[in-house]
Amino acid sequence: MEDSPQDLNKMTIFKLLKGFKLQQYSNKMCQLGFKQDIYKLSFLSHRERDDLMELMNMLPGHRERM
Repeated sequence: MEDSPQDLNKMTIFKLLKGFKLQQYSNKMCQLGFKQDIYKLSFLSHRERDDLMELMNMLPGHRERM
């Protein structure tokens, strides 16, 4: 069953990242303020996303999935 848009507000960053096999970044993303407010990710500009991935030392292959 797919999550509805309303369910995204309840989804934790760990659950979201786990779906893309990127859960190893969940602690850092929580520290950066994305624990429950994952909707904030959709408002990031391309540059802000790049900066976020750089800050997390995300591997190149993982950046593609993000």
